Amino acid sequence: MSETSPHVPAAVRWAHDWQRLSRSAIDRGMGHYLRGCANIAMAHSLPDAWVALRETQNAMIGHSADTFAEAIELWRRQSGERARS
Repeated sequence: MSETSPHVPAAVRWAHDWQRLSRSAIDRGMGHYLRGCANIAMAHSLPDAWVALRETQNAMIGHSADTFAEAIELWRRQSGERARS
């Protein structure tokens, strides 16, 4: 939910919500990427590196799916607010 005052125009609140979602998605995505890079670099063998790569790919795919779900929910919520306006 938006943390802004109810007196702020809806368009401003919606923009803040999208900005917050965007920043959060970027931060989490970079975290998965950097953690994956470290795990691959620290692997002791080629098979370990492949496992680390697959784990990183799975984390990034999961992150993408979560981000899309959050974006869809935000869009639905804002569409509902717009319809009631």
